[in-house]
Amino acid sequence: MSGNSRSTKALLLAALLTGAASVAGVNPALASAAPFSQGPVIATDVPFPPVDRADLFTGAIVWAFNRTMPFHNQSSVQTTRVLISDITLSGPGDYAIDIADGTGTIVETLTYEQLKTRSRIWSKLAVGGSISVRVRGRDAAAKLAFKLTRIAFDFNAVAEKSLVGAINGLTDVALYRGELAEEVRRIAPSVAKLEYIKNDAKYTCSAFLMTPRNLITNAHCIASQPVCDTAVAVFDYQKRADGGIALGRQYRCDTFLGADRTLDAAVFALAERPGDGDPQRRPLAFAKGSAAVGEPLILVQHPGGNPKMVSVEGCAASTAPSGDFRHGCDTEQGSSGAPLVRPDGTLVGLHKIGHGGDPLSGRHNTALDAATLLDWLSAIGALPRPVMEDAMVMSISDDATPPPISTDAPPAAGLTDDDETCDAVNPEDCPERFRVPEALRDAQPLPMPTVDDEDSTQEEGGPPAGDEESVSEPGSKGSGITQ
Repeated sequence: MSGNSRSTKALLLAALLTGAASVAGVNPALASAAPFSQGPVIATDVPFPPVDRADLFTGAIVWAFNRTMPFHNQSSVQTTRVLISDITLSGPGDYAIDIADGTGTIVETLTYEQLKTRSRIWSKLAVGGSISVRVRGRDAAAKLAFKLTRIAFDFNAVAEKSLVGAINGLTDVALYRGELAEEVRRIAPSVAKLEYIKNDAKYTCSAFLMTPRNLITNAHCIASQPVCDTAVAVFDYQKRADGGIALGRQYRCDTFLGADRTLDAAVFALAERPGDGDPQRRPLAFAKGSAAVGEPLILVQHPGGNPKMVSVEGCAASTAPSGDFRHGCDTEQGSSGAPLVRPDGTLVGLHKIGHGGDPLSGRHNTALDAATLLDWLSAIGALPRPVMEDAMVMSISDDATPPPISTDAPPAAGLTDDDETCDAVNPEDCPERFRVPEALRDAQPLPMPTVDDEDSTQEEGGPPAGDEESVSEPGSKGSGITQ
């Protein structure tokens, strides 16, 4: 950032600090809730084995389903996922399901061991607007049956920015060359992009490692086991120094450990340990004390679901912590769940709310104080032993699986499942960014989106009733733009 830009940010931050008291009493209900979703989930009904057995192939691959989705105009890499439902197995054998992208690169292979305990499973992310599901093995047609019932893809979703001032301080982590470049390089590997499916839409947030397997994010991102079952954490998705994009590595959400809707915090365990593949990817340590007003901070995040970025210039605490605190770090929707850290890499806050451009908000963004987060983690048993003198969590065992705590607090008014609902009869009900192009409406076998996905009454594991995108009650610390 240039010297003039740096000075401008400093002046804006100073104005923000001096005006903090005047905006503290702003009615939070004036800000609207706007969780970020990258695209829709649409319905299909494709069985395996196929109704016409003549559609089976001879050879290693016995059947394939290929679909290309509409291109989106985002700067981020487009991804596509498919839901495999009604899985029935007749025992182990020589068969597997491969998920591949449009280039033929295999994203994951689902074997008997991965499928035997599931009735349904969302695939990992296939890069690009195409996805391929391939069944292989001589026993497949006799021992394996399933249906492809949903496809999720990115489509013209635009994230709302929450910039503090007129200058966008978000910088790709690999391209940042400021005075804290070394510190950013150490912190960034611990932060992941989080993708999940809920309410017939494909959502994205940020998350970070608390232990070698456990991640922290916001409760308005993941607040139940059914949503955890759809989630994938992508590490190292970021621009490279040469301008290309590293696609990163994906890890499934395995066990939901707990969430608090008032604090807007959640913790869950991955199926694998991301740090095993990268010795630099270490859990973040909790700071000894809370962030002081004006203290410089670093916020590593995935704004708008884009490759990993960092906010440094003008990034500082703007109010003293009291459960929540406000800060001047630039964000977008999709930054929810990102860590606010000191230059030494210790955690002081969990970002959760952006101002969304509301002038009455004072253009503050909001985070949960790390000390409050640590108290909650201890209270629910997510920390299996007392935190040591330096409040480090790097050595904490992640073997404990505490029961989820209650998440029954109702969401704020003004946010309903109908916000993401489309139907073929009345497409005007479909939000503009999710409208399927005219040319795709008659494509087979993909109808327009339906409204029954993730039905809480289904035994397949849809989200429980009341698990809408959740924000704190109007008037509480957690009201505002949830990202």
